[in-house]
Amino acid sequence: MRAVFLDRDGVINEDEWPTTEWSKFKLIDGAIEAVRKLNETGMKVIVVTNQPVIARNLCTEKDIENLHVRMVEEFKANGAKIDAVYFCPHHPETHHKDGNQTYRIECDCRKPKTGMIEKAVRDFGIELKGSYLVGDSTRETEMGRKLKQQHGKFTTILVKTGYGGTDGNYDAQADYTCNDISDAADKILELEEGNV
Repeated sequence: MRAVFLDRDGVINEDEWPTTEWSKFKLIDGAIEAVRKLNETGMKVIVVTNQPVIARNLCTEKDIENLHVRMVEEFKANGAKIDAVYFCPHHPETHHKDGNQTYRIECDCRKPKTGMIEKAVRDFGIELKGSYLVGDSTRETEMGRKLKQQHGKFTTILVKTGYGGTDGNYDAQADYTCNDISDAADKILELEEGNV
C-alpha cells in the first residue's frame, strides 16, 4: 500500500495564519476534486501538517482535531476521502514566554523530520517506495529528500500556492513543481500511468 502525503496549509487550504477554526478555513480551488482523483489511484491520501499554533497558545490540540474532523467530513460529503490527518503541535523555540511551554520542545514529528510519516507507515502498513509528497515549502522538499535517501523512489511535488517554495529554509529541490494541488494530482496520475 502506497500513499500520497499532503501538506495542509498552502496546499489544501489558503494559508491565512493562524487557521484554528472552521469558519476561517478556506479550501484552495480544486482541492476536493484533486483528492477524488488521488483516491482513484488506490493510494492512501494522508495529511501531514505542522501546527505550531498550539505551541504558541493560540488554540488547543482539541481545536485542531475538531477542525480536521470538519475538513475530512467536508471532503467525504463531496466524494473525496482523506484517510488520516497527522499534525505536529510542537515548536522548538523555548525563549518565547507567551507560548505553551509543554509544546516548546525538540520533537521527532515537526517537519522536515519524518516522524508523522513514520507513524502513518506503522498505522497503515505503507510502502514509502513509490509514494508521493505534495507541499508548498522547503520543509516538505527536505523531508522528501530524507525519505528518498532511506527508501529510494519517493517523489516530491512543490506547489506554487502558499509559500510556493519561497520560505528559503532548506536547499532541497522537489522532483516536480506544479501550480496547485489540482495540477499536482494530474501529475501524479500521469506518473502512475507511466508506471503501469
